Amino acid sequence: MAKRITVSAFILLGLCLPVAAQENPETTPPEKQAAAGAEAARPEAQPDADEPQEMKVLKPGDVPAELLRLKSKADIKCEVTLVPTHGREVKVKGVVRNGKLIERFVQRVFVPEPSIDHPQCGVRLWWVDNTAGWIFLRYSQIRTIALRGVLTAEEKRQIIEALRAQEKEKEDAQRAKETAKLEDDLQKMSSVELEAYLLREYPADQGWNHERLRDLKKKQLIDNLPLSREESIFVNYFSVLIKARLNELKRQKDKIEFEPGSVEKPSDAGHGPGGDTAPYDEEEDGR
Repeated sequence: MAKRITVSAFILLGLCLPVAAQENPETTPPEKQAAAGAEAARPEAQPDADEPQEMKVLKPGDVPAELLRLKSKADIKCEVTLVPTHGREVKVKGVVRNGKLIERFVQRVFVPEPSIDHPQCGVRLWWVDNTAGWIFLRYSQIRTIALRGVLTAEEKRQIIEALRAQEKEKEDAQRAKETAKLEDDLQKMSSVELEAYLLREYPADQGWNHERLRDLKKKQLIDNLPLSREESIFVNYFSVLIKARLNELKRQKDKIEFEPGSVEKPSDAGHGPGGDTAPYDEEEDGR
């Protein structure tokens, strides 16, 4: 009887073991196997955008061959990404003149450098943000530098013309500001001070006369050309200048008449030391 129980127990144990193995298999489940296969097939993960990237800088071998052949002559359009000490990246667009992509400042001059290994080497960008001149950027500050091709003659002409127009606009604004200030100073002068200033700045023997006035009025009203500060004051204060010349002539005449022992007669009013002193007729000048 004991033998039958023992044999039955072994048979039952043999039947239960496969079931237990199916309930708790030692191999990985199919879904985990699929996940593992997908992970193995996935390419290497890319770093997050917020993580610091490896610094990329220009090397001589990175420059296109056609630009290297022209680099001694060509102006190259360039875009640089800077890595500032604090803050976000900054993109700077400009032109590398004469293809000088790698330079170093030595003894007050820039000299070409064969590679970017020197910590002081960099690149000069001209005409940044439509301004004259250049800025020097060290490669230690540069993350990327992209070459956008050769600047054409027409593009260069447009840049030069735009810079000249900006410069002329600045000069006109400065001249207008100085003229306004001088006009204000003249209005604050006494009549004696004003006459003395006009006689000193607009002498008749240097062509400041009626004929010059007519030419300036034609330039201003007919030719529609701007007058200089000096010309503008001459036109605006011409009547005061004529009065000052007449007063000066009268003073010289009185001095000659009342000088003891003088036998000289004063010269005619129109040809005395005051020069062009004929009465000023506004209708004659078309005012």
